[in-house]
Amino acid sequence: MEFFFLLAFVLPGVLGQGQQLLSFEDVAASLELGNHVTAIFDAKNCDVQFPPEFRFMPTLVIPMDPWTRVQLEDGSQDFITFNHDFIFYDGDFIVVTGSLDDIGRASFVLHEISGLDGSLKESTVAECTLNIGAFFFEKRFAFPNEHITTYDDLKSQILGGTHVTFLGLAELCEGNPTTGVSKAQGGGYHIQFYVEINPDNGQEDIILEYDYLGVSMDGSTPTFNVVRMRVYPGGFVNVTGNSFLTTTWEDEYPFPEGFQCTLDDGARFQYRRREPLHSNPSQFRTLSRSMLSLFEKVNRYYVIGK
Repeated sequence: MEFFFLLAFVLPGVLGQGQQLLSFEDVAASLELGNHVTAIFDAKNCDVQFPPEFRFMPTLVIPMDPWTRVQLEDGSQDFITFNHDFIFYDGDFIVVTGSLDDIGRASFVLHEISGLDGSLKESTVAECTLNIGAFFFEKRFAFPNEHITTYDDLKSQILGGTHVTFLGLAELCEGNPTTGVSKAQGGGYHIQFYVEINPDNGQEDIILEYDYLGVSMDGSTPTFNVVRMRVYPGGFVNVTGNSFLTTTWEDEYPFPEGFQCTLDDGARFQYRRREPLHSNPSQFRTLSRSMLSLFEKVNRYYVIGK
């Protein structure tokens, strides 16, 4: 089990970490710019009790993809949440839900979900402190600072294979039913898309979406969540969501009408202009050193974990 956790949580983040974000404000500002951020939890420095089959205290490297931020107008709460999931070797799903609030409290919860019936089998909660058991980094090579401002530009970029990041700022959109909330934000960068053409009139739009596993508000049932952005040629964007209970497939998403946004305002798509890796010798050397270090860690860990 230890080796599989290394593959799932440590390897994806070893090569790409860059600047450390030392405060909640730094993390929030980086996400709001559309940057890719990774959370690293050192379980031995957190308050956690793992099941008996865990023979070690893992270090978890969790991409904050997708993420959400909620800030209340009265200032009583301001927090960021994020999710990550993968399929375990026995066919079950492992879901990690993480959080960070404005006073430096961080946490992660490991959920094991049955691959047979979608039920929640077990959850493990870890409470951590920012810069002690929880650390946050901007990814070194993922600063998507080029903004897509028109429908035609979006279509050209995605059809050309450009890796696009989505950033939603619901406080800048119409139809936001939340009250007492000054910020309601979210984003992700593993996005699928298709271009839809009306066969009757030839009109088209672009649908982009991302999905992730989570847990219901009461913590009892896993959910399959989908965020969908329908972009129209005039720059209008309708953002909708679903949250299906995996045991019944009922949709418990509270805002079925969604949000009505404007391209590059409340709904932003950003990308990083592609550069050949060999054009920057410093980056190439850093990557090479990281890969050598990674192979050493994997080989050493594999021997220990046998």
